[in-house]
Amino acid sequence: MTAPTSNSCACNCYCASADAKTYAQEVCDALMKTDFETMKKIAEVLLATKQNGNTIFTAGNGGSAATASHIINDLTKGCRLNHREGFRTVCLNDSNVLVTCLANDFSYEEVYQILLKTLGNPGDVLIVYSGSGNSPNIVKACIQARQMGITVIGFGGRDGGMMKNWCDLCLLAPTWSMEQLEDLHVIYFHSLVCTLKEMLKTTWDVEIFDYPTPAQSQAMYFFDDEEAAKVPGFADLIDLLTETDTNDCEESDDDFIVFCLNEEEVAEAKKAGAYVVGVAEDTEVLNQVSEEKRAKMVDAGADCIIPNFTNAQRLVKFLMRR
Repeated sequence: MTAPTSNSCACNCYCASADAKTYAQEVCDALMKTDFETMKKIAEVLLATKQNGNTIFTAGNGGSAATASHIINDLTKGCRLNHREGFRTVCLNDSNVLVTCLANDFSYEEVYQILLKTLGNPGDVLIVYSGSGNSPNIVKACIQARQMGITVIGFGGRDGGMMKNWCDLCLLAPTWSMEQLEDLHVIYFHSLVCTLKEMLKTTWDVEIFDYPTPAQSQAMYFFDDEEAAKVPGFADLIDLLTETDTNDCEESDDDFIVFCLNEEEVAEAKKAGAYVVGVAEDTEVLNQVSEEKRAKMVDAGADCIIPNFTNAQRLVKFLMRR
């Protein structure tokens, strides 16, 4: 994208129109030049992050810091639907205490790098916002993320600056106006939230009412092995359980987790003191919970609801506290 020349601005910057109607038209024109294919890829990465139980980190400076903070609300609460939790998120610039402490004791350039190194894990995602793409603390955070196996998604503008070189996915607002590219960043993410909410309707997830105790996590059973074997993902779950170390110590009467396929099974397992996972499979739509089955299982006392066993790795990680 070629840099435009500055017209009437006294400072060396790129000005948008001073006329409100023209300004709005400029934003609209830039918006329609967006790389929507990259937006689609970003949505897929964010959804996979949620499915894997990983964390999304965000960061920015100035107006971009406000956007980084804003999207935490959209991901954590705005994407909380169908009785399930939203995304696990942390905005690195939200704590004035931490940011000023690290800036004072180290340097402002290192604040996000240090926080990410402390909090992040492989498989997480870092979303960064920078109009210029050259903010040192953003670039350092991107480099740190890549070293840790954390996926980097950048929202920039202009030519992308140094930041784009360290991003796995980078969406550049097609404008040189700082005001307008910040406008577009908010529009982009609100659009992504709407996309994610639609994708989440048919996405496997765990709906948790109560958590299993460490003692219960020692053993897992299926109320009806033969019927459970018909549920998608059963074989993979069994393979994963076989590979997972369990505690062989003597179990008390209530030290177990039971997978139940209907409300009668739920009620019986609850009477026995088990932690109950209700499998409320919708046979019409893979990875979607049957609302009718769910309601009956909830009334019967289920502690957790899942649609099937296709996300066996996340299920075992949750149940076994791993």
